[in-house]
Amino acid sequence: MTFTPKHWTAFVLGAAALAASFVIKDQALPVMAVAIVGLLLIVVTTASGGGESLAGLVEAVRSSANGEKVRAPASASADLERVYEELSAVASQRKKDVAATGERQMQIDEAEKVLDDLTRKLAEGVRTQLSAAEETSKQIAEMAKAISDIAQGVEALATSAE
Repeated sequence: MTFTPKHWTAFVLGAAALAASFVIKDQALPVMAVAIVGLLLIVVTTASGGGESLAGLVEAVRSSANGEKVRAPASASADLERVYEELSAVASQRKKDVAATGERQMQIDEAEKVLDDLTRKLAEGVRTQLSAAEETSKQIAEMAKAISDIAQGVEALATSAE
């Protein structure tokens, strides 16, 4: 089994894609799928001598990354059929992940609406409290003025009574 420069290039690119899947968290599954398929292609093409046509595999990888199930061609070897089975598993997992993400987004949207409503109610309550505090301050100021006026009146009466 002799590795050609194409094999080494594919191996390095596959390894880089696999490493990138650990760095790019939100798209890790599709990147990892492409890396695994690339590495499997190296094994398949090296083991089979590269005689088999792999033209449909590129489209199958794209489809599986989008969550679409793929099927092996009728003329596929056992190794290539295993690659397509793995791509189908990746597609199934991707579809589940997308559905779960959609469900989580709906929950986030609902929570956001609840928080918006509560924020509005809180702001309304704070405005009411501020208004009441201002009104109370005015009432206290008026009462203080009235008490001061009464005190002056009592003092004036006390002075005139002397």
